[in-house]
Amino acid sequence: MWALGVIFVTLPAFGIVCFTCSAACRAQRYRAVKVLGHALLVPGVVGVVSPVVGLWLFW
Repeated sequence: MWALGVIFVTLPAFGIVCFTCSAACRAQRYRAVKVLGHALLVPGVVGVVSPVVGLWLFW
């Protein structure tokens, strides 16, 4: 049950937080912060897509 909670609750919430932080970082002026914003997209996509992949693998 713990693994299901991580896959279906925690990882999507983490993905949403990463997307929000990514948008905030990309709106800043400094280049280093913009690069951080683009780097946060990767864990955001992984977090949001993980429940779909989990269902696809274990269905």
